[in-house]
Amino acid sequence: MSALEMLCSDDGPDTAVEACAGWRLRLVTDDAGFAALEPAWRQLAGDCPFHSWMWMDAWWRHYRHVGAELFTAVVNDESGDVVAIAPW
Repeated sequence: MSALEMLCSDDGPDTAVEACAGWRLRLVTDDAGFAALEPAWRQLAGDCPFHSWMWMDAWWRHYRHVGAELFTAVVNDESGDVVAIAPW
């Protein structure tokens, strides 16, 4: 199975793909997983309010379309630290 096929598969809320150098891409698709990202998200967002977890959480709760599915890509480095977050 290719990385793209794994990424698009329906294996549950936390599908992961092993990347080069021990990095890992996982998909967060549930509210509990999204909430658990808050501490790492705060570190990555810096001082920009529109990049903050609070902004994204508020947007998701109030402006999402009916039937929309949460889809947030998270990259962890080889030590497990979150190094990138990409919400859709």
